[in-house]
Amino acid sequence: MCLVAGYAFLQASLPVNVVLGQELSPRHASTISSLLMGAAWGVGALLVGPIGALADHSGLRVALMALSSLIAVGALCARGIEPSRRGRVTTESANA
Repeated sequence: MCLVAGYAFLQASLPVNVVLGQELSPRHASTISSLLMGAAWGVGALLVGPIGALADHSGLRVALMALSSLIAVGALCARGIEPSRRGRVTTESANA
């Protein structure tokens, strides 16, 4: 049950990330969406092998703890994003 809840919690952040990316670059909203979603799925696909090997070698608990530690990496990356400029979209960028 906790695994399902954790998965739902992690997936809930994907739309938020896409909207933030679109706000940071409103003229290229579709490109930003595809890059962010593709990066998330691509990294997930690349981690299947190493995390599976870690689970086989050290156990499922260790592998899940290693995956959950990546949240700290994401938090550090998020600190570098400047505050959103919500509501400051000009008519030029909205019409482009």
